[in-house]
Amino acid sequence: MKVGIVGAGALGSLFGSFFEHEDVWLFEPLNTAHVDRIRSQGLLVHTPEGGTRRVRLNAVTCVDEIGRCDLLALFVKAPVTRCALESARPMIGEGTLLLSLQNGIGIAEILEDFVPREKLFRGVTSQGSTFLGPGEIRHAGVGKTRVGPLSSAGNETDRTAVAGLFQRSQIPFEMVDSVRHLVWEKLLINVGINALTAIFNVPNGELINDQDLQTIMRGAVCEAVMVARANGLDFRPERAVHEVEKICRLTAENISSMLQDVRRGSLTEIDYINGAIVREGERLGVETPLNCLLTRLIKEKVRIE
Repeated sequence: MKVGIVGAGALGSLFGSFFEHEDVWLFEPLNTAHVDRIRSQGLLVHTPEGGTRRVRLNAVTCVDEIGRCDLLALFVKAPVTRCALESARPMIGEGTLLLSLQNGIGIAEILEDFVPREKLFRGVTSQGSTFLGPGEIRHAGVGKTRVGPLSSAGNETDRTAVAGLFQRSQIPFEMVDSVRHLVWEKLLINVGINALTAIFNVPNGELINDQDLQTIMRGAVCEAVMVARANGLDFRPERAVHEVEKICRLTAENISSMLQDVRRGSLTEIDYINGAIVREGERLGVETPLNCLLTRLIKEKVRIE
């Protein structure tokens, strides 16, 4: 299968290495040093077991070198989705499948402007990766990747093709009938962790070590659960809070992606996480004052810093 990876950051590069036995292409127009190192020396992956492996991959900064792909996988921040896909248009053909493992909600509407809904797949992953420098990443954690079609109108051939790609990569994988619940499940975790860690400049574990932060985290998650329930999803506040607190314990020393973005002065995904809860709450008549506050604080923090 010819696979295009749009966005060769930490996670995009990792999944490129998983698909090394396919005709895989990394498209990264901004980080030219990373692309140059992969082209000359391959991608160096530090494994969770403490070893290393070097993977030879196609990596380019110019999309014209790639051509049409059977599957396009998005590994860019949610706010630049449209821009990234506009750049990647030459990789999209009539039958191209589009897969997003991005955080947040509100992305599917953008994807539909580029391929028919029945060609869209979304998913969530517990695989972890850290960018160490040009041509070098650390595979920081192993976990299951779950993917499903966005439309029931999709055909079985496409499902089989996507499942086959992941099965050949030999990573933990599950094809699901409906991905909507999974996307919201991950959204609730991000709602509880990302903004708070970024505002207070703390690792994940501090959200359960500091009683005040824990109270705010629980409130934000409960608001998001109410919005999810108004959307017809069967979440329970106590269960959702328990899951977020469990993740905080398991990743106590981790620096959230949003905190990393704030430290770099980069664009954050706040509008697709806490901000998305606020928008959905307004649409459904559910009040979300804590998520509104967290969204505004992140935007103000980024503006000032």
